[in-house]
Amino acid sequence: MNLLDVIRADWAAEPNKADRIPTTIFRVGQWSHGRKALLLIHLLYKVADAIIVRGLLGAEIPPSIKCGPGFRLRHLGRGVIIHPKAVLGSRVSLYHRVTIGEAKGEAPVIGSRIQIGAGATVLGGIKVSNDAEDVPTFVGANALVNKDVEHGTTVAGVPAKVVARR
Repeated sequence: MNLLDVIRADWAAEPNKADRIPTTIFRVGQWSHGRKALLLIHLLYKVADAIIVRGLLGAEIPPSIKCGPGFRLRHLGRGVIIHPKAVLGSRVSLYHRVTIGEAKGEAPVIGSRIQIGAGATVLGGIKVSNDAEDVPTFVGANALVNKDVEHGTTVAGVPAKVVARR
């Protein structure tokens, strides 16, 4: 997929126009990351990232993360922190103050069609599995996920435990 196709997929998943701003800035950075011929575009990304994403929203969404189409940052992605080596599948929704961080040198792999609630933390080399047959997987608000999460489950609490299966 090219940049415009990915942005269109992100926008189709996100009906709130304001929530599209940080996602679009991330996608431009992701697209221009490592492309020396596009220095001007990458510089514009760096300025937008520094002022809007990091400065105003307090978020860190590095262009080096691998992320599928349909990415959603709910509530403008305020306070969202993602480790540069994290992997996110398609149609992942992150609410505000979510942290996807490393532990022991490993970053999480988040599957497709996953929703991670406000204030949740996902740490280490764990996997949050894809949903199966459009049965979503949820990480509850303020959960601390430090173990793998099976598809079609909802986890919540500190540390996160399965609270529902679909």
